[in-house]
Amino acid sequence: MAMEKGIPMPEFPLEPVQARNAPDPNILPILGIVLSSLSVGSMIALYLSLPPSDHASWIFPLPFTFLGVGLIAFHFLKQASGRER
Repeated sequence: MAMEKGIPMPEFPLEPVQARNAPDPNILPILGIVLSSLSVGSMIALYLSLPPSDHASWIFPLPFTFLGVGLIAFHFLKQASGRER
């Protein structure tokens, strides 16, 4: 309607372009700590709460423990090699 009435349209963008922020380098170790602590806690809870015949089920959260430890190790190895981005 503005063009029909002869009103000039603004040439600047209506929404300012937001600059992309660099990713937070603390996300990996925080996620690793959370995964490790939750999985170790659930392994302890499973071991203590299951009947003796099902004690072998306590290892089910173990892959998440390894994933958390791997994320923490990756963070420190990346930091030691100087490849911070």
